Amino acid sequence: MKIAIPSYQRFNILTEQTLSFLDKHKINKTDIYVFIREGDNELVEYQKLTEQGYHIIVCGCDVIGAGMKHNYITDYFDEGEKLILIEDDIRGICKVENNKKLPTDLLEVANNGFKLCED
Repeated sequence: MKIAIPSYQRFNILTEQTLSFLDKHKINKTDIYVFIREGDNELVEYQKLTEQGYHIIVCGCDVIGAGMKHNYITDYFDEGEKLILIEDDIRGICKVENNKKLPTDLLEVANNGFKLCED
């Protein structure tokens, strides 16, 4: 399972929120792909994440806007590969039970979702 994260000029938010969240859920850094647009003024900071094991994928300048970036990400991976696309500012996930928000495990949610799709 791969985690894809589009980001643009939000390096600190990405690292402080999303990558921290994924680390808490024990997601292997080598399964995390961060997609950055060429020309991002924080590109150097993003590229330093490769030293920690993350994949930094630089999209061309012509990939503008969320829709185009999401299409680029979908095309980047092989057909049939399990892919979770999350935003660069996620802090957590929860389920609502009896009107209470309860934290839940990302991999459990993802695996249940993929199983439902396969069924």
